[in-house]
Amino acid sequence: MDKTDKGQIITVAAGHLMVDCYASLLSPLLPLLINKFSLSLALAGLLTSITNAISSLSQPLFGYLSDRFHTRIFVVSGLLAASVFMSLIGLAGSYPMLLLVLTLGGVGISAFHPQGASMAGRAGGDRRGLGMSLFSTGGNLGLAAGPILIIFVVSNFGLDKTYWALLPGIIMAIFLYRLTPRAPKDSRVSLENPTLTKQISKNFTHLLLIWLIVVLRSMVYVGFTTFLPLFFRERGFSLMAGGASVSVFLLLGALGGMLGGYVSDRAGRRNVILYSSMVSLPLFLAALKSGGLLSYLFLALAGVFLLSAVPVNVVMAQELVPGSAGIASSLIMGLAWGVAAVGAAPLGALADRLGVGSALTILTYTLVMPTLIAAALPKDKRGLLTHLKLLVARVRA
Repeated sequence: MDKTDKGQIITVAAGHLMVDCYASLLSPLLPLLINKFSLSLALAGLLTSITNAISSLSQPLFGYLSDRFHTRIFVVSGLLAASVFMSLIGLAGSYPMLLLVLTLGGVGISAFHPQGASMAGRAGGDRRGLGMSLFSTGGNLGLAAGPILIIFVVSNFGLDKTYWALLPGIIMAIFLYRLTPRAPKDSRVSLENPTLTKQISKNFTHLLLIWLIVVLRSMVYVGFTTFLPLFFRERGFSLMAGGASVSVFLLLGALGGMLGGYVSDRAGRRNVILYSSMVSLPLFLAALKSGGLLSYLFLALAGVFLLSAVPVNVVMAQELVPGSAGIASSLIMGLAWGVAAVGAAPLGALADRLGVGSALTILTYTLVMPTLIAAALPKDKRGLLTHLKLLVARVRA
């Protein structure tokens, strides 16, 4: 059995934290950018769409490239590009220049993820779920930390000094270069590799099912992280309380991601995906129907269960295509998330007609579909019941 390299996992997870920190710099700056460039809400929304689309939909390309070249090329250069260009947002002198900066930053974000996920899974050894869960946790913490970082910089130095935010990224990139290994020569593959083609053909149905599950679950994630502040604002909460709802969701979701991979190594991948969808659905509904602190509590629990399956989905794809973890990871983390992000636009239109609460309620019921699809995945050799019996036996012993 392959040994688990915890130090390597933590290093890559820290890099993921940092790159996703830069991925979340734009949102808190939108009010200032709208004033600076006299933007309509449509043009402001386009900024977010472009960043998400480029950082997600281009990942399969980087997944292919990262499986062919040395490991450090993409994790290091991706983080460098993300930190430099996303930190130049405040220096952009025109809307086209702002689009260019975000595009280049999005490319950096995209370049990091496939190889980072591949490294985390490989470092996990026979505990691949643990490796991916820590990697996922780092990303979720980074998404929550990004707004804090950029608000601190802008509050102390001004919008035209956002470049100060690049320092943590530069430092982390140096650490990644020094601490991450080169990829083994025998790990390089190409799309012409008959073994890879055979693996994809053989497991195409299961890969497609996993991809559909991720798209549907990610639509719920994107919808709630986008519209939760507006939902709480409609309910009479302050602007800060609305923003805090997203932080609660992401921070507790990070805990869920860490637990999900750990549990999947013991109780099975399919079980985690199936039950996380099944349980998170009523928790989201309870969060939308309740009020006050109770709403925050249900939202936090929903985040734990929904995001618990994020690393597990990636691990399942990597295990189906073991010789090309970068490509497998990019299909799940990039292409699926990019497609899901497009759903934010029609959800917004639905919210205009029915209200944010009703739109989010309808969105929540889409979790029925990934639950049903997960039931069609191959059953785990070691199921949840078997694991519980072993735990009981250990306690009695």
